[in-house]
Amino acid sequence: MGVGHAIRIIREHYKMDQRTFSYTVGISQTSLCLLETGKTIPKDATIEQIAVAFNTDAALIKLAGVGLQLANQKSFNRAFPNFNEIVFSMIFKEANNVF
Repeated sequence: MGVGHAIRIIREHYKMDQRTFSYTVGISQTSLCLLETGKTIPKDATIEQIAVAFNTDAALIKLAGVGLQLANQKSFNRAFPNFNEIVFSMIFKEANNVF
């Protein structure tokens, strides 16, 4: 899990298949598949392309990836309950005065 998984969650949130998402972002479907499965790590430019395409911040996408990587650690979950839920709600512009 990581940024690739976060990208897949974003794609699924918008109910897009890989072909449509990759076209929207401007990358190949093969590249998207490799990113989502964790076989490659996305370049900063690719994360920025996704952020621009979906009107969000690239830093939030990276933060979501870190949160997903740490989600299985009990100490992280105790210290930051609902971390991923909050970050993804910010990505999807659904956060209403979370802080």
